[in-house]
Amino acid sequence: MYRGEDKRVSLKPFIQLQGKTAQERRAEWRQWKKLGYRVAEPDGITIFHEKEAIRRLVLEAFKNIDADVFLFGSQVSGAADPYSDYDVGYNTDMPVQGSILATLKHELEELPIPGKQNMQAQRLNQVSSTIEAQ
Repeated sequence: MYRGEDKRVSLKPFIQLQGKTAQERRAEWRQWKKLGYRVAEPDGITIFHEKEAIRRLVLEAFKNIDADVFLFGSQVSGAADPYSDYDVGYNTDMPVQGSILATLKHELEELPIPGKQNMQAQRLNQVSSTIEAQ
């Protein structure tokens, strides 16, 4: 059915469930949740990997801002444990409106990702010491 899908292989940004009924799709989805496919589209068929869901939210939040946006920390370095959070950084010459960052933080925290509730977007100069320490 789905071949080559494990942690040693690059994961797809999303999967599409094949079950005909909601019950069949839920049963099929269970095996994928262990690999991080946790964010369902309203169609109930398309399921995004948590990193792809985060990427989409961050890009949407910064779509009208000239900024470099990146993930860093244990999720990127491969040293994450099951409850590690995602660290989002950005670099821009102009300040980003607090309301944009607050909305992004809220949307990230609403994702159905267990144990990853400390997601933060930080300006590059605020995270440079964190990056150097890693």
